[in-house]
Amino acid sequence: MKKEIKLVPKKLRKNLRKQTYINLNHIQISSSEKLVELGQMINNSIYNFFRIIYIKNNIIIGENIINISYIICHQYFKSDINARIKSERCVYKLANQMQLLKADSYYIIHSSSIGNDIVLKEYINTTKFFNDNLKGFRGHLIINSNSYYWINIKDKNIMISKIKHIKQGRYLRYSKFIKNKINNKKDVLKLVYSKQNNKDNSIIIITNYENIMYMAIDIPNKIYSKEKKKIEKYLKAFYTYNLKVFLITKDCNIFNKSIIENKIIYEEINGETYIIEGEF
Repeated sequence: MKKEIKLVPKKLRKNLRKQTYINLNHIQISSSEKLVELGQMINNSIYNFFRIIYIKNNIIIGENIINISYIICHQYFKSDINARIKSERCVYKLANQMQLLKADSYYIIHSSSIGNDIVLKEYINTTKFFNDNLKGFRGHLIINSNSYYWINIKDKNIMISKIKHIKQGRYLRYSKFIKNKINNKKDVLKLVYSKQNNKDNSIIIITNYENIMYMAIDIPNKIYSKEKKKIEKYLKAFYTYNLKVFLITKDCNIFNKSIIENKIIYEEINGETYIIEGEF
């Protein structure tokens, strides 16, 4: 394959460092370069994510990364709290996604810092909001690289679990993506932690016909290769709703064998990013 390498600028990351927040509910994918840079950011552990896992009959039927934040000490909570709240509370969009997927419940997950009272207060508010305004709430997981806790609501009472620490490597073998059974909260933890610790992920972006972000899903490459048929069968369903599906990957095997029409493969060389093949 002849490489027609094209340098990817870092516009999104520059904007994120200024704003500390990107709302994926409203971002428009206007170029291949923007698509690749967004995929890189989703793959980078320095950014924090708010995501939803959609459930039907205790089976995961979809995932969605809603937004990306860039924590700059306490400034994030002072200057961009309204942006975060607005981003997370696009309930009408989330309700439409649940209807599209025919989901009956959901978990919400924050990859974030743990032990900060300001953060905890805001996460409690987020938990209350989702429980009150979007039916099907099953729990709010706050997780970082080595610890986690849950926020739940029972009979209108807030219940916060103790902070628990994760033994290194304990959940790294968990490898299912679609059609995997969620019997309890440990299964949610395994899924999130295995993704968080896999650095080689491919990114699926789903948009409407105007390329406005609808969903973002990160899939470890080992899982994508193993479950390729199931994953792409799952993604085909979105075409029937006039939605677009994009694949961003660094894996040549996944790129070459994928039936997704809009796909891009990129490479990182000496701190810079280059598109090797693929346009849309």
